[in-house]
Amino acid sequence: MTDEAELIERFQQQRDYAAFEVLFAEHKQALFGFLFNLCGVTSIAEDISQHCWLRVIEMAKNHNLEASKGLRPLLMTMARNRYLDEHVKRHGARVLAYDEQHDAASESASPESVLTQSEQHAVVTEAVKALPMEQREVIGLWSSGVSIADMIKITGAARDTVLSRKKYALKKLKSGIAIGD
Repeated sequence: MTDEAELIERFQQQRDYAAFEVLFAEHKQALFGFLFNLCGVTSIAEDISQHCWLRVIEMAKNHNLEASKGLRPLLMTMARNRYLDEHVKRHGARVLAYDEQHDAASESASPESVLTQSEQHAVVTEAVKALPMEQREVIGLWSSGVSIADMIKITGAARDTVLSRKKYALKKLKSGIAIGD
């Protein structure tokens, strides 16, 4: 497999859209997952994700992507900042809503398993929503595969703070999910 820095360079220097497609495929789920964990609303997560990808394309046109730094930390930082700017500051509060689209199960699943999956998803979603924003953010980054070092850069928080947020979030999630059982 081609290394990420090479793909970024090919896209940025040669306008190689096949390289962009590989980068997009590699990071789209992690970015969307992080945003969904942060806000809990599919449409907001999709809008911010799209904005971030458009910014990446614009940055590549202007030769402003730093291939050596990796794309995931850049995407997560842009996503976090956009969410904070557009949805927290503008609305004065966390934007949270249960998204029923994520409850849909495959058509081949039995009614009992659909109900069980739906119930489990609802319990986990509600437990994540109950976390303070800073903990939700760290859990979203962690579940998207972002390293602790990159979490520190993205959030601007100290290492111990990031680790503490993760620890307390996991503890709250465990108790919140156990209550839902």
